Amino acid sequence: MLLIVGRVLAWWSWRALSAGGAGLCKRLQQASGLRQLAGTLEQRRPGLHQAITRRFSTQSFYGLPLTLMFIFAGYLLVLAGGLLEDLFEDQELTQADQAINNALGVLRDPGFLEVFAWITSLANNATLCAITLIAAGFLWAHQRHYY
Repeated sequence: MLLIVGRVLAWWSWRALSAGGAGLCKRLQQASGLRQLAGTLEQRRPGLHQAITRRFSTQSFYGLPLTLMFIFAGYLLVLAGGLLEDLFEDQELTQADQAINNALGVLRDPGFLEVFAWITSLANNATLCAITLIAAGFLWAHQRHYY
């Protein structure tokens, strides 16, 4: 669900910035002292100026929309981290987890565990090869060469 919301917000910001973003950036640049700073940066560090200009360009996807998507993804990661922290610190959840763990204590009988260990050991290479050969034999006997 968060991916869909993120995709819709990225599309919406791309549409908003492509429609009026260039004019908005020019007005902001003229209103503040950014024009002098940009001119100084362009003279002293042309490579850095070009990289920043490309990053905040609304003419290509790799400019401002991609930057906004990364900022939004970082914001979602911070929110998810806070949610997980609250989840782990919740007392009711911890009590429910302990109750379930205590209820499953009966299933920790050594005989019961031995049965499941035997079932798990059936997935070794020898068993898989034997099952493959038997299945191939049945298919060959029924003349199913192209199954």
